[in-house]
Amino acid sequence: MTRCFVKYNPAFLEVAQLVENFVVRQIDLEMIVRIISDNGINANQHVLVIGPRGSGKTTLVHRIATEITQHEELSICWYPLIFSEESYQVSSASEFWLEALFHLGEQTGDQKWKRTYDDLRKEKDDKKLCERALWQILDFADSEGKKILLIVENLNMLFRDLNSKDEAWNIRHTLINEPRLMLLATATSRFEGIDHLSNAMFEMFKIHELKPLDDNESNAIWELITGEKLPGEQIRPVRILTGGNPRLLSILAKFGAKRSFRQLLDDLIDLIDEHTDYFKSHLDAMAPIERKVYLAIAELWDISLAREIALVARIDVNKTSSLLNRLVSRGAVVVEEQGKRSKLYRVAEGIYNIYYLMRRRGKPADRVKAAVKFMVSLYGPSSAVNLLVDETSKMGTEQCREHFIAYDQIVKNVDDQELRERIVMSTPKSFLDSPFLGEIAGNYLAGGRQYESKNLNSIDVEIELKAISKILDNGYDLFKDQNYSQAIIVLDDLISVYKARTEFGIVVEVARAMFNKGITLGKLNRPEEEVQAYDDLIAMYRECPEFDIAVYVASALFNKGLPLSQLNRPEEEVQVYDDLVAMYRERSEVEIAVYIARALFSKGMALGELNRIEEEVVAYDNLIAMYRDRPEAEIVEPVAMALLSKGITLGKLNRPEEEMQVYDDLITMYRERTESEIAVHVASALFNRGLTLGKLNRTEEEVVAYDDLISMYRDRPEEEIVEAVAMALSSKGITLGKLNRPEEEMQVYDDLVALYGERTELDIVVEVARALFNKGITLGKLNRPEEEVVAYDDLISMYRDRPEAEIAVRVVRAILNKGFKLGELNRPEEELQVYDDLVAMYRERSEVEIAVYIARALFSKGMALGELNRTEEKVQVYDDLISMYRDRPEAEIVEPVAMALLSKGITLGKLNRTEEEVQVYDDLIAIYRDRSEVKVAVLVARALISKGITLGQLNRPEEEVQVYDDLVALYGERTEFDLAVEVSRAMFNKGIVLDNFERYQEAESVFTRVIEQKSDFVEAYFELLQLFLKIPGRENDAFTVVRKYVFQPNLVQKSIEDAIAMFVELAASGYAKEALDILVDSPSEQHLEPLVVALRLHTGQEVKSSVEILEVAKDVVKRIEERHKAMQSIDRGEVVSAAEVREG
Repeated sequence: MTRCFVKYNPAFLEVAQLVENFVVRQIDLEMIVRIISDNGINANQHVLVIGPRGSGKTTLVHRIATEITQHEELSICWYPLIFSEESYQVSSASEFWLEALFHLGEQTGDQKWKRTYDDLRKEKDDKKLCERALWQILDFADSEGKKILLIVENLNMLFRDLNSKDEAWNIRHTLINEPRLMLLATATSRFEGIDHLSNAMFEMFKIHELKPLDDNESNAIWELITGEKLPGEQIRPVRILTGGNPRLLSILAKFGAKRSFRQLLDDLIDLIDEHTDYFKSHLDAMAPIERKVYLAIAELWDISLAREIALVARIDVNKTSSLLNRLVSRGAVVVEEQGKRSKLYRVAEGIYNIYYLMRRRGKPADRVKAAVKFMVSLYGPSSAVNLLVDETSKMGTEQCREHFIAYDQIVKNVDDQELRERIVMSTPKSFLDSPFLGEIAGNYLAGGRQYESKNLNSIDVEIELKAISKILDNGYDLFKDQNYSQAIIVLDDLISVYKARTEFGIVVEVARAMFNKGITLGKLNRPEEEVQAYDDLIAMYRECPEFDIAVYVASALFNKGLPLSQLNRPEEEVQVYDDLVAMYRERSEVEIAVYIARALFSKGMALGELNRIEEEVVAYDNLIAMYRDRPEAEIVEPVAMALLSKGITLGKLNRPEEEMQVYDDLITMYRERTESEIAVHVASALFNRGLTLGKLNRTEEEVVAYDDLISMYRDRPEEEIVEAVAMALSSKGITLGKLNRPEEEMQVYDDLVALYGERTELDIVVEVARALFNKGITLGKLNRPEEEVVAYDDLISMYRDRPEAEIAVRVVRAILNKGFKLGELNRPEEELQVYDDLVAMYRERSEVEIAVYIARALFSKGMALGELNRTEEKVQVYDDLISMYRDRPEAEIVEPVAMALLSKGITLGKLNRTEEEVQVYDDLIAIYRDRSEVKVAVLVARALISKGITLGQLNRPEEEVQVYDDLVALYGERTEFDLAVEVSRAMFNKGIVLDNFERYQEAESVFTRVIEQKSDFVEAYFELLQLFLKIPGRENDAFTVVRKYVFQPNLVQKSIEDAIAMFVELAASGYAKEALDILVDSPSEQHLEPLVVALRLHTGQEVKSSVEILEVAKDVVKRIEERHKAMQSIDRGEVVSAAEVREG
């Protein structure tokens, strides 16, 4: 049978051809068919197939449709209704069902449905159209006695193009509630509609992700196209080149099979042109900043470090790492570990390297390089060389130029030294003797380490220079291809051959080679050898005054500082910078002056790291004095950096006025300069000036500084400048909040979001997220809770899918605050849902700054459930929190875990499950008793106190006392206020127990110690008073206790009721006169005038006072009399509650 292949759409295949061509993804087919088969009568599990373009989604869903129609049992129950690959006509729920009706007519061929479709298109009422179109679909299902399987591709695009979210909710409502309909959809990636809880399709689908094909599956595709499998491991580079993408594998197999190099070269452009739409769509789907990083990897070709990618992309390395993580998460880039810290990245589908190389670089040599990459991926280096050599034997020399270039490229890119030598040694001499063969390949002959002399003595210098230049260019090509070891070999050979020469041109090239050797050794992370390479260059040429040589010496001196810093030899680093300045400070050429300026700046930085701050400032001053009048951008930049760093350093020295003067100098000197690398330092100076003014509490001036920055640079697009503007807006908003100008504050946050809400760079997104969060906080302070929730929702919806911790932590905080606010609004069910959403979204994240908010959300959920009296659920939530984080050591996480344990114990006590309660307290104590943090220690102390109280309730007083003793032993020496309160409380409780068991002497000692340690513990005074009154002959001690209390007027003023209770106790016990004597003329008398009047009345004195005071005093007299009666009842054996003793 003749096989039929299509470019994009498998829908064009006949059924038999589709089945025959379906040679991979059998497991995916079986899994989804099983889901369809298992769907019940009353409900359906909808399925979303996710995979990048070309991964086989369309083929898979069409094969599923075929399987259903050909399967006896499934065909009885199901009717597959297949939409087009793009449903551009759909913008509403009504049009969705109308589109289904259109395809029903097309698929059945029944004119009835086509006429119905044409009739319904005339319906103007959207609601009626929706109902009528859906009814027709369901009518067909009923007439056939089958469920309808709706197969809809590119669901993400369809829902993106709907008129409103309500349309999506309308479709969801039908699919959820109508058992006659199941949706099998595809999408190129996860999208907000399925991942965001506020969107219609959230948690509606069973997600089925298509993984890249493995080697065996890739070879099955290859065999399908070419008729034979690739032998051995040859499929692996092909699979890497295509990323296991079925469509790319098909393209490659159809193109690469049975082609000569000449055909490959001639047809490669046609291949790229033919499939440009597909390649371009892959790139167009990326955000611009992501595409920039992706193309940087494509240009580098080989696996690369983040810093190398950042250099090519011209993006900050931290930002590049963040973008790489996003590309890796989406499968566009593959990461390979290299050691503990380094990661190497490559594009997942290597064919995009070829596409990019061909499209961006149109030169013939680049076309050859692309073809070589292609050939080596297909055949391996040895077979590719054999193909080239065989072809050249049948062609004229002039026709083989590109073959020799290709040979040179293959040899150059072979990392294995032995394999490279085998390839060269097995190449016919006639081929190697070609004048068109590149220098690199020729030099690998006989082991790859010998340069042929080429009769140097008989060739003039100009020809030699051309040869040297070509060698250096080849070395640079090796460097660009990251073949650093081979680049070193080339450079060493050149240096050894030419270093003794004295001709100026050759000397310059040798100096260049020596400098490049140092750079390359740095790439290999061999700092000792790198330093030596620079030393060799400096020693040879430091006395040469010629500019072309001096610039290499200056750059070598400057570059030498970096490896010395890496080797932690800071004194030598500083000396190197001094040597550079001393040697060349009189030189005015900009190329040399820039190294002097950088050396002075780097010297300042090195001195700062050595904590030699004053010398650091001097280094900056020297740089500024030398070059402040130079206009060249290359020199202005380090001057601006020096001014900025000097200002920062003066700030650290607490010299703010000088600091701001430096910033002012920088701003005045360079505010008119437009170069990005200069403008960013001016912006930083303006921002730092604002911060310093804020520290000096000059807030109005601080706001003006931020306004200057914003007005100058708000229209600049560069990331570093945008970041400074965003920070200025954010800080301005915060400062306006401190000035109690909340409306202006929020307007600033709104401006920031409006300006930069669409930017995706990490540092800018952080500021936008901060602005939205701060706006929510400010709205809360203004008691505008509904708007506060909206602000948090805006932040959450914008950034919930960003994985970076700096952004995720702000989303988490917004979700948590939203939960708190919903609780305040008495919307508990929504509050609980918010906490659940937070935990579901981030429970797998391990970063402490995120985990702490998950823990707090779980704790808050437990508290909310408690307020709803759902105590069993509350306990379960605390258990979830404890099980998730009890082994985490970080203090921020330990605290909510300890709080959960304590609250769980208290809750179990309320449920009268006292033994479990005590066990929970024991768990908390055992886990955290050795932690030193105050907040954790307080929770441990409270657990001990709660345990003691519970043991008392269980009538186990000896154990109760022991628990209190344990607490005192554990924390008695701690001086922190909160802990001291708990220690005093434990001692007090112990005293109560001892008192109850008439162990008065021990109780007295405990209460006395409590008062000594915490003189404001009012309850201890009262208990000690009662204790002395119970013991015959201790009345004077009772008077002493009360006297000590009233001589603390501030304490008495804060505890008036306790004061009245004490004197009522004394008077009721028969010591009213003594009580009056203690109170009169004491420092507290002025705070207790009604009590003084009451005691005078009780002792029979005549008193004149205001009506109001007399009324209060009479109430106190009544309390004394009632308390006296109560005491008499106790003496007679009658029971009086403890509450009655201190009632008042």
